[in-house]
Order: sequence, then C-alpha cells, then structure tokens
Amino acid sequence: MFSKQQSPSQSVLVACIGFFLTFCSAANADDIEIYSNIFDAGSAIGNSPEELNPNILFILDNSGSMGLYALQRVVGSSSSYNSSESYGNSPAGNVYIYDSNMNYSGEFVTDAQNQCQAQRDWVANNPDNPRYYDQVAQWHQRGSGDYRWNRRVSSRGNDSNNIIDCAADRGVHSTVPSTTSFPSNCDNNRCASSVPRYLDSAERDPFSTRYNLVSANFHDFLQARRSQGQNAVEPDPSNCTSFNDVLLGDDGQYYECNSRMQVMQTALNNALDSFNDVNVGLMDFNRNVNGNHGGTLRLAVKSINSPGVRNTMKNTVNAMTPDGNTPLAETMSEAARYFSGANRLYGEPSRDDNDGLIFSGGPTRYKSPIVNECQDNNIVLLSDGEPTSDTNANNDIASLIGRSCSGNTCLDELSGWMASNDLSNSVRGDNPVYTYTIGFAIDTTTLSDAADAGRPPGAEPGSGYFQADDILELENAFRTIVGQIQEVDADTFVAPAVTVNAFNRLQNREDVYYVVFKPSENARWNGNLKKYRVTADAKIVDANNNDAISETTGFFKDEAKSFWSAEADGASVIDGGMSAERTNNRALYANLDAGSNAVTLISDSSLADSVDEFIEKVVDDAGIDIGQTGVTAAQLEDNAKKVAAWTIGADVNDENGGGVNQPNYFVGDNVHGQPYVLSYGTSDADPRDLIFFTSNQGMLHAVTGADRNGVPGGTEAWAYVPDPDLFSNFGDYFNRTSEKVYGLDAEMSFSVQRNPSSNAVTKAHLFFGQRRGGNKLFAVDVTNAVSAGTPVSKLWTIEGGSGDFDRLGQTWSEPVVAKINYCQGTNCGLKDVIIFSGGYDEAYDDPSVTAASRSGSVLGNAIYIVDAANGALLWMASSTVEDSNRDLVIPEMTHSIPSKPTALDVTKDGATDILFFTDIAGQVFRIDFKASPTGDNSISSTNNASNVAGGMIADLSEASADRRFFNPVDVALLPRDASGAPARYALVTGSGYRAKPLEAESFGNRLYVIHDQNIFEPLYDEDLDASLDGDTNQDPVYLYATNAVGQPSVIDMDVAQSDLGEVNATTPLDLTGAHEYGFYANVTETAEKLITPTLISDFRAIAVSYIPADRSNIGGNGSQSGTCSAGVGTSNAYEFNLLTGELEKTELVKPGLTAEPVVIYVLETDPDTGEESLKPIVIIGTEPFEGEEFDLTNLKLGKAEKRAWWERGRSN
Repeated sequence: MFSKQQSPSQSVLVACIGFFLTFCSAANADDIEIYSNIFDAGSAIGNSPEELNPNILFILDNSGSMGLYALQRVVGSSSSYNSSESYGNSPAGNVYIYDSNMNYSGEFVTDAQNQCQAQRDWVANNPDNPRYYDQVAQWHQRGSGDYRWNRRVSSRGNDSNNIIDCAADRGVHSTVPSTTSFPSNCDNNRCASSVPRYLDSAERDPFSTRYNLVSANFHDFLQARRSQGQNAVEPDPSNCTSFNDVLLGDDGQYYECNSRMQVMQTALNNALDSFNDVNVGLMDFNRNVNGNHGGTLRLAVKSINSPGVRNTMKNTVNAMTPDGNTPLAETMSEAARYFSGANRLYGEPSRDDNDGLIFSGGPTRYKSPIVNECQDNNIVLLSDGEPTSDTNANNDIASLIGRSCSGNTCLDELSGWMASNDLSNSVRGDNPVYTYTIGFAIDTTTLSDAADAGRPPGAEPGSGYFQADDILELENAFRTIVGQIQEVDADTFVAPAVTVNAFNRLQNREDVYYVVFKPSENARWNGNLKKYRVTADAKIVDANNNDAISETTGFFKDEAKSFWSAEADGASVIDGGMSAERTNNRALYANLDAGSNAVTLISDSSLADSVDEFIEKVVDDAGIDIGQTGVTAAQLEDNAKKVAAWTIGADVNDENGGGVNQPNYFVGDNVHGQPYVLSYGTSDADPRDLIFFTSNQGMLHAVTGADRNGVPGGTEAWAYVPDPDLFSNFGDYFNRTSEKVYGLDAEMSFSVQRNPSSNAVTKAHLFFGQRRGGNKLFAVDVTNAVSAGTPVSKLWTIEGGSGDFDRLGQTWSEPVVAKINYCQGTNCGLKDVIIFSGGYDEAYDDPSVTAASRSGSVLGNAIYIVDAANGALLWMASSTVEDSNRDLVIPEMTHSIPSKPTALDVTKDGATDILFFTDIAGQVFRIDFKASPTGDNSISSTNNASNVAGGMIADLSEASADRRFFNPVDVALLPRDASGAPARYALVTGSGYRAKPLEAESFGNRLYVIHDQNIFEPLYDEDLDASLDGDTNQDPVYLYATNAVGQPSVIDMDVAQSDLGEVNATTPLDLTGAHEYGFYANVTETAEKLITPTLISDFRAIAVSYIPADRSNIGGNGSQSGTCSAGVGTSNAYEFNLLTGELEKTELVKPGLTAEPVVIYVLETDPDTGEESLKPIVIIGTEPFEGEEFDLTNLKLGKAEKRAWWERGRSN
C-alpha cells in the first residue's frame, strides 16, 4: 500500500489515494463538516448543490404495448387480508390444503401433524400472506395397517403419526412418535442402504405434488370471500377481462386491472416522492411512424428539490399515452446528444422542453446537464418490449463508436461507449454516462446487455438491470436504482473493536468489528456493524478469507463479503452486517423515568402488539416526546404510531418495496464511539460474544457475534434506551428532520469480573456518555445480557449543569475505569471508581474567538471521580469546587477538558497514583494522590489538604497560534539515557481543531513530548531549591521554576512552548540541552491537524493526522486539475521515536478522517522452527500494518505498566 523513502532522520511513506465523493449538508460544527462543507466548497467556486447532485435522465416507454393489461395492487383496501383481524373460528394451528390453483381441497392437517418447518417460517415472516407453496407429502396409515409416504394429503383426524412434510426441509424437522425420527418407506430393510430415506423401494419420490398450505385465519378469509362470489386467482394480467376490474389475488390482496402505462405512472410517482438531492429529467419515444424517429426530451434535468420540479415531473409522466413503436437505440442516441450538448436531431419541437435547449447561434443545440466533473450522470431506460423501427441511428452510432453494431440493435454498443468516454468537452475531467435498464413485463437480453455494457468499471454483471412484473417490483426497481446512484460511501471514524482473548489475555482473537456510517443531508444517518477477521500477515479478510480492504481506497472492496452477510456487501453501509439480520420487531428496553432505575420492556411478541405497547407505555403513560410530527391530533397520533413501528423495526412507509410489515433493515449511526466485545462464554470453543455499541438514534445495541442455537450471528439480541430524552431522536430519524441529530456518540468503557475457576462473567458494567448528544453519563449493568429475563439494568445516570456536576459539559471523553484508595474516617480500602473529564462546551465551536479568550466562561473545566456502583461524587478538581476541604482547587483549570485523563498506578497496588490531562487550550496538568513524601496514595471523603495535590505543569499555548487540544495526554516511561538524561515520563499529545477540521489555520499544528522526571511522587519545594524555602515542610510544587542562579534543578517544569525544542531532519534530539524539557515536531501539510489519540508502544508514539482537501480545487470548469475523490481530505500516520526524536510519515490510503491506531497481538508460528510468538499488528481505521512497519517487534509496551493503570477498563 505504500513505499518508504529514507532521509537522514525522517522517513516519508507515500500512498495512493482514492475515494468516491461524499455529499452531506448537515450544518453542525463538528468533524462531520468534512462532508457538509463539500457543498460549501461548491458554492465557493461557483457551484450550487444542484451542480453536484447526480443527474438522472429517465427514458420511459410510451409505445403501443404499454396499453396492455397490468395489475396494480389496491393499497389500503379494507377488504384485503389483514393478519391482525379474525375472519372465522377455524383452529389457529390447522393448516388447510389448497391445490396449485388455490382451490380448496376440503382437507386440513392439525398443528401437531404439520412438520413442514418451512411453512411455519414463511407464515412467521409473512403474516399478511400466509400461503406457502411447495411439494408436499403425507405419512399416513394404509388399510393394511402400516405407514407410507403418500402424494395425496388428506385430513386424518388427530392421529399424530399422520404428519406432512415439504420438499424444502424434508427429513430435517419431521418425526413421528412411532419412529422418533424421519420416517421412511424403506424402514424394516425394504430398501438398499443407498436409497435416500424419503424414496420408496422403487426409488420414487412421493414429494412431487405441489400444494398451497394456508393458515387457518387466511383460510377463513378466503372462504368468506368465496361465499360472496369472489374466488382467489393468481395475480396475473391474463386473468383480466376489462380495465378497472378488481381481482382477489391468492395472496389475499386485491388488484385492479390497469394498463402497463398506468402502473408505470403510479410506480414512478410513488418513487419520486422519496427522491431527494438528485437532478431528474424525462425523455420518451416519438411514434416512429412516417419519419419521426428517436425520442424527445420532455423535461430537462433539474434538481428535484427545486420548486415545482417534482410535481412537473409527475404531471408530465401522467400525461403520457401509449402509441407507436419502440426505438430504443435511436432514443438513446438522442440522450447522448443531450448529455454532450450536441445539436438536436430527433427531438420534436412541439414537445421539447425549451429549458434543455439553446436556440441562438445556429442550429438548435442541447444545454448539457453536465456542469461539474464531480457529478454522476445516469440514464434509466424502461421498456416493455424489444426494439422496433429502430435502425435510423445505426450509422451515426457506428461512426461515434468506431465500428458497426452487432445483432439487431446498437443499444448495448452505445451504452458501453457512453460509459467509457467523456461526453462533455466543456467540463474538465472525464464525464461518462452510465445506464440502468428496467424490463417491465418482459425479461430480455437486449436490456440486460445494455445495462451490463453501460455500467462503471468493476461493476457486478447484472447490477444495472432490473425486471419487474407488477407495481411493487417496478416501484422497488426505481427506488433501488436511485439508491445505488446516490450511494454515499461508508465511512468510519473509530477504531475497530478487537476481541481480547478472555481465556488467554496475552493475545487477541482474530475477530474485528467495525461500526460504519453513511452521511445524509437530513437526520437519518444509516449505520451498521460488520465483522471481519485479521490474519497474522496483517490482512483484514472477509467471510471467504479474501482480502477485504482495497489498496486503492483503503476501505472495503466492493466484492468483500463481511461475516453474517449472505452476499458481497463491500463498502455499502446498508447491505450485509447486522442490518441484514434485523427483524421487524426488536426487543426494546428503556428507562422511562429519569428519576428511577426501573427498566421497562416496551415491545412485545408481535409487531402489532409492540406498537401498542410502545404507544401505551412511552407516549400515553410516561408522556414522553418521541419526535412525532403533525398539525392535528389525528396526524400526531398517526405519525406517533409510525415512529413506534419504524423504531421497532417495520418498514412502515414501504421504502424497501417489500411491504409495510417487512423489516426496514435500519441501524442508527455511530460516528465517534468504538464498539466493545464481551465474551460471555467460558472457553474459546464457545465464546458467546456480544458486541455492544451505541447509536445516535438513542440506543445501546447488543449484537450476537456468531451463530448459536439457531440464532444467526449479527442478530440484535436487544436494544436499550437509557434516558427518556433520547426518544425524540426516534421521530427525527423516521421523519428525516433537516439536521444531523446526536444521541449516544461517545466512547464506551467497561468493568468486567469473571469467576477465576470457571471464567464465567460475574459482573459486567458499561459506562458511556453522549458527546454532542448531551451532558449525561450513563452506567448500565449487562451481567445478564445473555440470560433469561431482563438483560440490562440501569445503575445510574449523571447529568451536568447542576448540583455536584454543575461544571459538566457535553460528555465527550471515555470514562476511565479505575480504583482508588478511599477513606471514610479511618475506614480505608480500594474502591471501584469512574474518572472522567468535564467535557466540552460548544462555545469553542466558533473559530473567530480564540480558545484563550474563553477562559473562565465555559463548562467542562473539571475532573471528576465518582463511585462506580452508584455514581456518587467522591472527589473533583477545578477552579471552583463543591467541597473546598475534600476537593482540589487548581486556579488554572478554566477551560473545557474534552479528552480523557490518563491514570497511572505507579506502585502497582491497584490504586491510582497520578492523573495527567490537558485542556483544550493546551494547559497540561498533573494530580498526585500522594502529596506528602511520607503519606500514602489515598483520597479522603472529608479533607485532602495533605494527601492530594496538583497543578499545571506545562502551558503549550502561544499568543500567535490559536492551537486547540482535543487529544488526551498519553504517557510512556522512558529509561535513563546514555547521554545522562534521567528516567522520565514522556507526556505525548498533539494539537488540532477536531470540532472544525476544515479550518484553514495560519499556523502549523504540532506533536508534543513533555518530560516529567518525577516518577513516583511530585517535585517538592525543598528539592527544587531549599535556600528559597522558608520552612522545613516538603510541599508539592507544580508551577516549577528555575533555581537561584537560573539553572535547571532536578527538573525545570515551568514548561512553556518556548521551552521545547523542535526536532526535525536537521535538528537531532539533545536530552541534556535544547530538549531537556521535551520537544515537538511540526506537521507541515496545509491545515494539517492531529485530532485522534496517539498509541504508544515500544517507546514509539503513533499519531494520526487529518489534512483537509484543497476545496478551491473540487470540480468546476477552471484550469486547475481538480479531483472529486479528495473532497473529504486525507490522513497521515506518524511514528515518533520517543528515545531519538526520529519521525516517519505514512500517507494513509483511506480518505477522510480515520481512527486512532490500535495494536493487537496475534499468535504466529514459525514454519521452520515451529516456535510460537505474539506478533504485533497495527490497525489504523480499516488499514492494517505489520508491526515492523512502525518498528514494533514484541510485547514490551514501554508504557510504565500503563495496562495496569487503566486498561483494566478496556479488557476482559
């Protein structure tokens, strides 16, 4: 993926960048502006959103055959079958036998006799069409007394031996009491052992007759309709006798006999209502009689969001009438003229849209819709027949493509040429036009070949051709095509969840889990959770053991098939992963009262009951706002029910085209929170992994890691809403409100305990905040997450803005799970605690106001320690505190602290000894829980004046550079240096405006290393300079100073920016001179920022930066060579050697923001010696690297046992 070039002290790694343009117009100040600002950039260079929207020209068949019969489902008919209604008294478990023409045979079998599991599954998944069609046989008693399989199915009373089975799963589920296994005609040695058990001695298959197996309620419905003279028939146009006839289909639905034209009009009108952020236009065929060949541009391509365009498109489509021939290639050639801005040839002046034409300067020319090289240009061609009278353009097409056409049409040759050539000379770059085709009431290679030829390079064969026979299939085809055209590439900002081996903690398991998201212009951002595997040779592979990551995009290959997925899902967010395993009725739990710890199940066993439960418990009883919209009470009630059903999992608006009771396959987005994997099993053979992650929709999700007990991996076991305020997000997501919505989007931490003998989980607690979603911190108990009963319990919730937590802002940082020595009176001992920072204040979103000037006027300027069991405040530090005797006042703590504190257990007694942290303005702080040389590291519940101390130890701010610090301080313990430098902590952080990554700063950002030689305890005034101290007490000092003669003492830590020396290729590290107090390295790309936490391993800090794209150079018609793929920027990875100051840079392949680096250790066996070793692999987002690429060779972390400090909160 990269090459390495060496310089004297710095190595540069160069990568190839590739990515597809991502569009988003969210207005929030946050790192997601890398998407939204593409539009801002477009405007800045003269481009409107319309000029970046994909262009879609619909070519619709209006030939005479479009007047033939087609069926249109009567949507909303009260007389159609509805599974929630009762139509009679037939026993619920009975299955009624209908023949292949849906005539009732008069026979039925009981629930006990029905052993066709496929039928049961069908009915469960299709409650409104409970008719299963298959080859069926019956095991029944003959007159001679013995049993045989029989092709004919009949009623056999209640004899449980008379079972039926179906071909789909015969022999899998069926048993009878007399055999306790699948019965066979070959029992009692009547057949050779090689004969399958379902064949008889003559090897005849009794499963040869097809039946419709109908549920009891549907049977009652059909019989009631039959008594009214309505016989169910196959929904087929051949059963129509006149237009507007209504047929009762054998699926229980009513269909109206319309024309193909009417069905096409209705389907496209329905689909148009769901289209946004695309430019659409319309062509149809000329009659192709008496010389009027080809087709006409009825509507020029315009933004569907522009006033009147959507309705004009609908009205023009509705005005089409069937007449004439089918000139496919001729019309396509006229479309090519339109896209290329050529002269009009076939278009009829009386029907042409003048907005698409240029009349001045000679012959009438088309006004090309291609105005920007970053647009996607497409044709959607629908036809119900083969081409007729379609040869007039053949010579022109042959001249254009440079060869004559083969076969009876030039359609596929022309679509292939358009997909591989530039159709606009006036817009820089290549501007091809891609083709999708729909065969309506026909399946033809003419259209499929045209689509295959007209697809982008690398597209899957068949991916552009759709065949539809009815309105639902046609509407779904339109929706799917536009969805593919609009497909925004998946992205991920966070590191994957790597599975710590709970049964051998020295190494990781190979499973990796990614949360991916798809940006949107409204509140509904899609998310997903996907599973892959990492190999010992540093590759991320898919379910087929193939490389999953593209070397050109740094993201998932199109052909990659993630685990849990039935087919390749590649870089798509909505395909595969846990989304594909969603049902229409999730198990949803919630805390409905913020003042209570009660958890309520708000769903039920069926979708209808779940909606009733949701509305009753959440809306009616608790009075919670779920984001419903409407003006009248009836509208609000209707929307509330839809919000409830959609949140639970149903596709209530039929956006996927499969029916309103089908799953919507939606998963909310997680942008900033890393997932977490917990193994509830007790061995590698049965780990019973659950993957936990939060979403901005407002839920904590628990997802199964692998197939178990018939439940497929990737299934959402349950979801939990931890706070009533989050319910309003549900309506925002469903109704697609205009702006990005946040809910639960922060890092998660955990505390897990296991039985030392059995490895069974005995305690599992999760802790997570909201980031921009709010100022709350949540603690939940998931100890019983895989057990019967309620799987999740509320422990506590902390809310900022008042009481003990009045300084708490938005909860951005990962809570740190730790222990402290805590004393209540004389009762002291280890206590489980959560340590977290005060968070973020959105006042810092404004780049026109410097961070320094916000001092003292913002929230988030605190560090808190709370009891992990109940959330009670035990201790805090800030410029103003709750209890001046118990807490620590540090006057300089006047800025928000969005990053987590770093906790060190130096003495290895299990308790935290030191905290390091930095605020957003670049002030670095240290707190010691051992302020006296003779004291211990304890915190008192009443008075800590003598045993806790802290202060600012460095100030990295500069008046001339408004750098902002969103990264935590990472810490490494460095050994004594040969030059004479003592052992010391290296405190590593970097600057970068995470909230505004596109900000074009006039200064450069930096990676900092600060040295602190006070390893076990703070510096004391007596040690600094006893001659300046007026007493004999040894008091801790944090505003360090030089001694009387201006020389550094034990360590001079009045560290300012000016005290640090730069290291670069020409300035080597000097630990006893310029770099005694620390050093920094500049990142030199324009507006480059260090906005992800560093990883320290083997005395090397690995840091990842972000470089915004040059947004003045995106698309347009200027002379510069613009690029669409770089619109979201790029990233670099830096390896900073903390011992030598050497710096190496790797240009990452994946565009946009990427995740913080993680290192995992996998077992590797030497093929020659058989020796086993643990090999480090560095994963940065979706890009894996051999550890040696960053000079990592072994497990020696070089981090002063930091795993003992706080990683107990990030491991099993």
